[in-house]
Amino acid sequence: MSVATMSGNALRARQSDVPEADGTPHLHVIDVRSEAEFAGGSLPGARNVPLERIVDHAEQLRDLAGEVVLICRTGRRAHRAALTLTDVGIAPVSVLHGGLEGYAGSASSTDDVPAELPGAMRAGWGLERQVRLVAGTVVASSIVVSI
Repeated sequence: MSVATMSGNALRARQSDVPEADGTPHLHVIDVRSEAEFAGGSLPGARNVPLERIVDHAEQLRDLAGEVVLICRTGRRAHRAALTLTDVGIAPVSVLHGGLEGYAGSASSTDDVPAELPGAMRAGWGLERQVRLVAGTVVASSIVVSI
């Protein structure tokens, strides 16, 4: 099943839309990463609904007026969340193409990347990836030395 996507530039443009006269936003950004990842930073105005609990919040999401865009680090979890919501009858929803990493990478300048994003997303690899690289290097080095 195909899921609608939204580019980083399109999301930037939509985020600057003025809400309805009653204050209702045209766009709702839902971050499906874990609470710890969300606490490390997200897009301005994003709400956190972790993927594991997306079905628990289905009725709240159904009641939102306006478009719903799901985000995560790379877009994979957001895509799974979109499929889950579609399965329970909630549509339309979009997924941020390339996730937060793609959003940061599509910025025309560092001024276009929200300060709320984790520094690693604004400037390169996240801490988790750096740790994996170092650990993998240590393991590979140990194997080479032991031969």
